[in-house]
Amino acid sequence: MSLRVPPQTLHALRNDLKFDSVVYALEIPWRIDDMKFRFICPHCQGLDTSVHPKTNLGRCFSCQKNLNTIDLVMARRGYPFRKAVDWLLAAKIVLEDEDGRRLLLCQASRSRMK
Repeated sequence: MSLRVPPQTLHALRNDLKFDSVVYALEIPWRIDDMKFRFICPHCQGLDTSVHPKTNLGRCFSCQKNLNTIDLVMARRGYPFRKAVDWLLAAKIVLEDEDGRRLLLCQASRSRMK
């Protein structure tokens, strides 16, 4: 069994799994300011963050870190790369299911900051 992850799988995890959905699944506190999705940076705990919807990348302007979905899982959970990929593959199954998405949205409301 190969430990390598196919490039297409990595591309799908970075680009097809919406960044905000991964924030919800990781229970990272978030809010919407001026129509922009903001989340607590897992590196510096700052809220000077933003997500670019076209590239599906997060950015913390406080610590100057860019994050894709894999980076986010690694930083939040402290996982090495492969374990973060496996976590996202499992999350992808839940997110592709209608009941799973509904459950995630309920969970997301609990981590929303006022």
